[in-house]
Amino acid sequence: MELAGRLWNHVPGMLAALAEAGSTWPKIDVGEMGNLMAYLQAHPARDPAPDFSKGRLLLLRKGCLKCHSLAREGGRGEPDLAEPRADYESAAAWAAAMWAHTPGMAAMAITKGIPYPRFSGDEMGNLVGFLKHAAATAPRRRTQTAPSQ
Repeated sequence: MELAGRLWNHVPGMLAALAEAGSTWPKIDVGEMGNLMAYLQAHPARDPAPDFSKGRLLLLRKGCLKCHSLAREGGRGEPDLAEPRADYESAAAWAAAMWAHTPGMAAMAITKGIPYPRFSGDEMGNLVGFLKHAAATAPRRRTQTAPSQ
């Protein structure tokens, strides 16, 4: 997850460089992200175990809930971070999802006047660990069916 944090922090500079060059944001799928992680020797087994309480604090301190919701609390932007997501299942899946998400999120932050959050050390791992835990333990929305007639 440390690599996911470094990639996240790299976005503003890369967006500026791509805009200056007239290039578009590169797409990286989960398999390619896994290959990149292997090349950079960013093995998820080296990440420390997530601290859920630190992850919860990061969710608040980084301002995630200004846009996103957690169990239907917070912002109205999708997705609700307590919903189960395949993105939480591996470091490569999370990094690929964040790679795809961050340009739009960075632009939204600018329009809302929210500082772009930065991550260091094990912060991204703690945040994702908390989100994965929240998704596993949050009450699920029940769909109501119409009564039979």
